[in-house]
Amino acid sequence: MRAAVLLVLIGTAGANIFLHSPRGSNNKLNEVSNSVQNPLRLFDSQNSPRGGYQVGDKCAPSCSDSNGIYDKTTPGAGQGQMYYYVDSHLRIEWTNQHGCGHANENIRCEIVLQYMCEDSAPELRDGSTTDTVPNTVIGASDQQYGLQESRQDYQNCESRERNKGLYTADQRLAGDAATSTRQNPAGARSGFECPEERDYYPYWHPTPWRDIAVMTDDTGHCSYYSWNSQNVRDYGKCCNKNHLAGTGECIQMTSSAGLGPNSFAACQNDRQSGTWIETGNWGVDPPRCMVAPYSRDNQLADVAAPYGVAPSLELHPPKFSWKIPGDVFKRLDQDEATCVLRMRYNISSADYDGWTVNSLFNGDNAKVSTNPTRDFVGFSKDAGLLDSNFKLKLSVDTSRLGGTFEDRSHSFRIRRRSLSSSCKGANIYNLNTKGRRGDIVQVFPSVPYDFVPKALELSEGDCVHFQWTGSDANPVDNTGNGRRMTDRTNLVEMPALNLNVPARHGYAEVTGGGAARPTFRTMFPDEATVRRMAYLEQELDCSSGECLSSLACNEDDDNDHSSANCKLLNAAPAYFDGGLVRMDKPGQFPFISTRNNAFGFGSQKGVIVVKAWRMLFIVGGSAALVVLIVFAVLITRWRIAVNADWGKPESSLARSFLYSTNCCFLVMEKTFCSAYPFTSALLLVCSALFAVGYWQALDDGDPAPFYPLAKGCGRVLDILCNLIFLPVLRNLS
Repeated sequence: MRAAVLLVLIGTAGANIFLHSPRGSNNKLNEVSNSVQNPLRLFDSQNSPRGGYQVGDKCAPSCSDSNGIYDKTTPGAGQGQMYYYVDSHLRIEWTNQHGCGHANENIRCEIVLQYMCEDSAPELRDGSTTDTVPNTVIGASDQQYGLQESRQDYQNCESRERNKGLYTADQRLAGDAATSTRQNPAGARSGFECPEERDYYPYWHPTPWRDIAVMTDDTGHCSYYSWNSQNVRDYGKCCNKNHLAGTGECIQMTSSAGLGPNSFAACQNDRQSGTWIETGNWGVDPPRCMVAPYSRDNQLADVAAPYGVAPSLELHPPKFSWKIPGDVFKRLDQDEATCVLRMRYNISSADYDGWTVNSLFNGDNAKVSTNPTRDFVGFSKDAGLLDSNFKLKLSVDTSRLGGTFEDRSHSFRIRRRSLSSSCKGANIYNLNTKGRRGDIVQVFPSVPYDFVPKALELSEGDCVHFQWTGSDANPVDNTGNGRRMTDRTNLVEMPALNLNVPARHGYAEVTGGGAARPTFRTMFPDEATVRRMAYLEQELDCSSGECLSSLACNEDDDNDHSSANCKLLNAAPAYFDGGLVRMDKPGQFPFISTRNNAFGFGSQKGVIVVKAWRMLFIVGGSAALVVLIVFAVLITRWRIAVNADWGKPESSLARSFLYSTNCCFLVMEKTFCSAYPFTSALLLVCSALFAVGYWQALDDGDPAPFYPLAKGCGRVLDILCNLIFLPVLRNLS
């Protein structure tokens, strides 16, 4: 994928990269199948057809019927589109088959993350049919076809001469246009993706993609990627001069031979009809460049750092935290923008220097040929027998030497923050799900259900956006709980992660007409939020715009596939938006999905850890204030002792300050504080801790009258045990 392509000796099987969160399509849409129906629908992934996830649905209750038929015309079909607030934090997770990372010495790799929005792809959409969009004006505007890059992008590509300085090994390319590459020698079309732009990064012409990050095993190349990213620089193309003058639009110039120039020099040689224009700079920061997450080759699973590289062997998927940008709104005067995420994975070998190889090594001069057969080891002793005995054959597909593999998300929206929201200035973290219906064998190389992130750490006052989506087009035979074919997830809090029975919140009316409060310490602010996360609003009918009691649920219905069985979430759509929730209670809050968490078959659990800072701020601030007062008093008394006139100020403000310091000094001198300063300081700290514990307990929802007092005393006991009791025991031992 580099401008100077690196090579890898791999067989004919794909290397595979699969995006799990956000849901990667791998060209799937709404086919009721574990395998993609049309691998050329939007882009050329070159992955296994069994990977990927169907587009999100929002049908109430389902887009599929009891006979296993998915109806794409049902209201809500394909409409379970996710959205993310500007500056919120989104966890991206994926798996890549042949390994990556600086500690993996078997392979060289880069992983490139990019996104594209409707300002550069105005007709971006998922579509409703799995057919590839026709290369016509009518086809490009037909909403049933999925479309990401614009038709004009592809027309520029097919009208432009390919870069003939590139290494193509011994591959015979079908044509001279930029649609024919070493990985795509026949020039096949996948949506409106330009094959040459797909295979090489950074590309040498303007593209509709913004760069997010480049993850590499060699950070020595980071400056090259940063300087040549379209985020920070323009790229040129040879425009049709007459069309440019008439419309102001730059389309690829074509020559009398049919294909237009692909460089400034070539465009200058045909100045009668071509104008070279450099454009495309997004005017944003260069992509982050970092060491690629370690993963070993020949597997698609969670990974751990190898021995000696990191102290922790905790398993986790390759991941990246993306702070959702808002630069698209500089070009669009609207509150939302439709976008798509792209991930490309290049694997290369160190058999020779791929940064310097070029077209001089094509054809018979190829560094490696397809499936070479000869005496590689050199067993033949007799020159006459050379290359006739002891031959070995390598499995090599030169179309995939230095191969690039790709996955993309379904479309999503980036949304401006509301100025009236309680989270308008807070950090926002997205809590989503990944996976699809089926056991681990049925869904592989996709994954079963789980939360993303599985463990989310944040601070008091930060906000969480609870949101997930799923599909109603899973194969009928895929195993799972609840109505067949459907993905559904809820969130119910647990006392501990090693348990499988949810916590009983025990909401009850407080005596005296107060609001209902839980007996369990929940992370949510009220009963309505707890109920919405657990029951997914199945008890409500909001179709008329006003939410009324729904008749969809039947508590006596135990048919797993009945839409009235709300115990299994069958009356809820696959898409759920729990909204923004401000996390104001410190602690650890485990949770599960009651539908998908089945001990011994599959686990869907997570935990949110809210780190306390308010208590530290109050205690630290109080201690600092006491120290400041004491310091001011002592300095004032010292100045008066040195200079008596300093103790006779003229201004009323100075006299008030001096009077206050004298009072403080008398208190310090005549009271308990003077005789026992350290004990006094400890009492002050204990008082502050008691106040913090008491204040926090008031919001814990426990109706017991002495609960806040107990929590305040507990804070005091904590510090007394640490400062007095434990040291005494240590001395006694």
